Amino acid sequence: MFRSLKFVAGIVAAACGIVAFSAAPAQAQAWPSKPIRVVLAFPGGSSTDVLIRVLAEPMQRSLGQTILVDPKPGAGAVIATQYVLNQPADGYTLMVTTPSQSLTSAKANAPFDIRKDLVHIVQHAGGPYFIAVNTEKLPNVKTMKDFVEYARANPGKINFGSIGAGSAIHIGIELFNQVENIKTVHIPYKGSSSNVLALASGDSHAAMDVLTFLGPQHQAGKVRVLAATTAERSPMAPEYPGMRESGTPEYSFAFWQGFGGRTGLPKEIVARMNAVVNAALKDQAVLDYAKKSQTVLFGGTSESITDIINKEVTTWAKLVKDANIALD
Repeated sequence: MFRSLKFVAGIVAAACGIVAFSAAPAQAQAWPSKPIRVVLAFPGGSSTDVLIRVLAEPMQRSLGQTILVDPKPGAGAVIATQYVLNQPADGYTLMVTTPSQSLTSAKANAPFDIRKDLVHIVQHAGGPYFIAVNTEKLPNVKTMKDFVEYARANPGKINFGSIGAGSAIHIGIELFNQVENIKTVHIPYKGSSSNVLALASGDSHAAMDVLTFLGPQHQAGKVRVLAATTAERSPMAPEYPGMRESGTPEYSFAFWQGFGGRTGLPKEIVARMNAVVNAALKDQAVLDYAKKSQTVLFGGTSESITDIINKEVTTWAKLVKDANIALD
């Protein structure tokens, strides 16, 4: 069941730098004439869900229509993506794309190919994941070096939580195991909230997730955040070391989020949505949320995110095949 965000009336297109497409076809020129559904492959309350709801407020003011945020989690983003692919390419059903769709596309006999089946509008966010441990389960693990040494001494005894089988975090864990030559047990949960709560309660020993969820549990003393998964420290959370100074310079793993729609989406709608999202990323409420949640905001062109995704799918497909990583 989707949730509707309250429509905030106001004509601020000129202030946001949005201009009318007077020469566009009638369909695109009239768009949007009704609410726009944005489908997520993650549960309500997840970090992705929260960010989209914050972004939706200034976007609604620019578009003059309500944005309906519709979480459809599960199956490595297959449920959400196939739902969007079964809708008309008219701009009224869009989705948030993430590396989960890239990973699914990288599988043999994939149910969809994000490079061909979706049009990519703009990247709106990105940044590192973080690795954390339960303070009671692993009381002596205080650094990434401690974690790796413990894992090597106890192969197959660390339950390592992710947000789901086939998720970006899943492959991030498998890649970390491969780089460090350790063996941990992947435990998939349904989203960040479940993943981090399982870590805090001791159901898992370690987890990879975003700081939005790990941070409060770290402050409460239930979990200990060890490091960011990027090579260097994150500018949004410089108190945590990156992988290079943690002793694993060859490992770097980050997330991205973007807006997309089904292939066939009119170019005029892609261009307008790109402008609307880029403007929303400069909204003060969005900037304040990004600072609070340690989220790095991006923006840019449709071409730039398309290039990122095309290269990523090719890279992951080779990695999954060569390393024989099971994503299911």
